[in-house]
Amino acid sequence: MNIVFRGGRKMFIKKRFVVFCVILTLFFCIGGKVTCSDAKSKERIEFEDGSYCITTIIIDETRVFGLFARNSVSNKSASKYANYYNASGKLLFTTRVTATFSYDGHTSRALSASCGYGISDGSWSYVSGRADISGSSATAICTFKSSSGSRSLSATISCSPTGTIS
Repeated sequence: MNIVFRGGRKMFIKKRFVVFCVILTLFFCIGGKVTCSDAKSKERIEFEDGSYCITTIIIDETRVFGLFARNSVSNKSASKYANYYNASGKLLFTTRVTATFSYDGHTSRALSASCGYGISDGSWSYVSGRADISGSSATAICTFKSSSGSRSLSATISCSPTGTIS
């Protein structure tokens, strides 16, 4: 018994092309997201004993596109790292706050926040840490200790109504 298919390969390619066009059209009508990371603003804070902290912000930007994107709320996630150095310039430890913000051009608010840390010098140890959100800001505070004492290091990150992270 022989089965004959009519239309063959050309018909198969046309059907796939039509399906692809329908999916592409739906994608742009419904919308989608594009995410990218970008390092922003470095700031140096000096302390009386000669130690200092350098903060860096890294933004994971989500851009919404599509037919319905004009009236939608956008989200951004960002992290701020506070790196603590001794007077000799040796990195001792790091506090990190990571937050997700929503904004629409008129208002913004922090949706979530988390706290992280890193230790680069074995004479220091992690004691505690927490992350809090308030309005359009998020703050992480970590406490570290060594034989010479303890130090708390905080990092705060904010989002403006237009999505500017600081």
